[in-house]
Amino acid sequence: MKTLCERESIQDQDFDNKIKLAPGEFESLKRKVEESGIKADTKVADVMAQIEAVKVRNKEAEKKLEANLKAIEEIKEATDMALRSAEMSEAAEKTLEAQLQRWHKEAQTMVVA
Repeated sequence: MKTLCERESIQDQDFDNKIKLAPGEFESLKRKVEESGIKADTKVADVMAQIEAVKVRNKEAEKKLEANLKAIEEIKEATDMALRSAEMSEAAEKTLEAQLQRWHKEAQTMVVA
């Protein structure tokens, strides 16, 4: 069994192992912790606002991209239609030229005869 002196000695040792602060110093540290927490919360809020702004810009960019891709597809379709139309016109022109040449030959053979 430990004696009263041993207990007091152990309690004194425990007290010696603790950090001792003056009340003013403790309050100062406490204030700094609170200020750091407020600054951290403010920075987190700022970063969250920036993230939201980036998300909004990203959505806008995606919408523009979709609109541009749709416009490109429409242009491709219009180009294909114009190309088909040009090819058909060219084929019709060749047919007409061939028909005109036949008529011209027929007219010449009739004049000669």
